[in-house]
Amino acid sequence: VWSNEWPGGGRDIYARRVSESGQVLSWFSVSTGANNRLRPAVAYNHTNDQYLVVWMQEVSSNVYEIWGRIIPWNGPGTNADFKIISWANRSFWVPRVAWNSYRNEYFVVWNAFDTSGGLPGVPSDIAGYRVSASGVVQNPGSPSILTTYAYPHQVDMVYNLAMDEYFLAFVVVHTSATSGNDIYGLRVGWDGSPIGGLIEIYRDDFASGRKHQNAPAVATHEQDRYMVVWEHEYDSTDHDIYGREYNVNGTPAGSYFTIASWTEDTTAPDVAANGANNEWLAVWQQDLGGGAGYAVKGFRWGSGPTVYTYFFD
Repeated sequence: VWSNEWPGGGRDIYARRVSESGQVLSWFSVSTGANNRLRPAVAYNHTNDQYLVVWMQEVSSNVYEIWGRIIPWNGPGTNADFKIISWANRSFWVPRVAWNSYRNEYFVVWNAFDTSGGLPGVPSDIAGYRVSASGVVQNPGSPSILTTYAYPHQVDMVYNLAMDEYFLAFVVVHTSATSGNDIYGLRVGWDGSPIGGLIEIYRDDFASGRKHQNAPAVATHEQDRYMVVWEHEYDSTDHDIYGREYNVNGTPAGSYFTIASWTEDTTAPDVAANGANNEWLAVWQQDLGGGAGYAVKGFRWGSGPTVYTYFFD
């Protein structure tokens, strides 16, 4: 799924299916209209053989609601768009969605910005709604407020079947002289209730000045581990990719470690898991330098007997 920008600036949501062998299939529109739609995310429902696509939908300049649509496995279908969240003095950004395979429902989370002091606002909380397999928002009007700590935003989320719970990774903003954007985590039960306290994944307190952390992504092999990756600021034009592994009870399975550290800028990481083989795969965008554009790089690692650790283009 992606946001398509037309000449003149309007944005709509489109999707394309890809076969298991990598064959690119037909593309189709998910949601179009007068108001801009952007930053989509998608989750697959194995039980119903369909998808839930969610996105930001503009209602006025710099003010967004979160909308969604159920899509059958083989194309757009006839299901209508539906609103997931809107609120006075709030703008909602960058939704994420996961499918709960045990309860056959979705959980949608977002970053809420307080617009009462002006636009585009400041991060106020991370919140979410449970959504049924047919696209019905559960307990509308009462979203689960997951955290309000330190201007939280840039959230990512994954569902863990073995625990029947979710793990969130996100950015918080510390305003002390020696720390800026840091990476935190939170376990959330299937019902949208936080479990335990906040998890400090990486907080930079170097006396030499702030080193911002951004763009976290999280994956699980749905058994006993999570992996969080993120951008670490070496300097303003040189970022590295860091990672840290966690047990499902929220305790670290070791210290943070460097995944990629080049003189070229490395940003926008994502991560996936192969639980059957205890392996992880991270990918990121890497600046080629000299105005030559970007490449997509990857790193594979793990503890399985047939896992070979290597970088690749």
